[in-house]
Amino acid sequence: MAGKISDKLFTRLLFLFIFVACLFVSFKTTKRRKVADVQLPIDSLSKTKPLVTPSFPVKKKVGIYSLTMSVYPHMTHVNGDFIYLMAEMYDSEDRRINEFENEYWWESGRDSDGTWTEKEESESWIFKNRQKNDSLYLEIYGEKSLSKGVYYNPKSVRIQVWEDPQAAIAKYFLVTGIVFLVLFIILLFM
Repeated sequence: MAGKISDKLFTRLLFLFIFVACLFVSFKTTKRRKVADVQLPIDSLSKTKPLVTPSFPVKKKVGIYSLTMSVYPHMTHVNGDFIYLMAEMYDSEDRRINEFENEYWWESGRDSDGTWTEKEESESWIFKNRQKNDSLYLEIYGEKSLSKGVYYNPKSVRIQVWEDPQAAIAKYFLVTGIVFLVLFIILLFM
């Protein structure tokens, strides 16, 4: 007659199994694929004349895409400097289908708790394909207030677009798997 396994051994094996299952799901999910990476000069940023990105393809079967707008290389460490960007997304028939906006800045100061720094240099959005193969492009409007003569002023607006069908799922399973691996290791030394 086979002996019973202890509760501790069962828990260890369960945690190890969950770790392996999460790792498997994480690596089997479809990875993100970059479909666009464009840098546009900040010097040309205007409220009235848009910066236009090259077209990038979207596929019906992918469905979910992510878009990141950032300033590159980074914001200046000068209070009051900012860049405001508003991007309108158009399809191949020049119809506006979405818009994204954000303000980028870097501030620092000192208060009763000591020195502090806050900044916003990048923002990401998720958008859904409209169930057809198409090509999209962005028109970017904006304004800026950047200190003159500062070496670290950003030089461009960077736009990145990824096919993102299961990236969030992969991350959640990977993090969950790591948590169960840590629990397994802790139980191993108890």
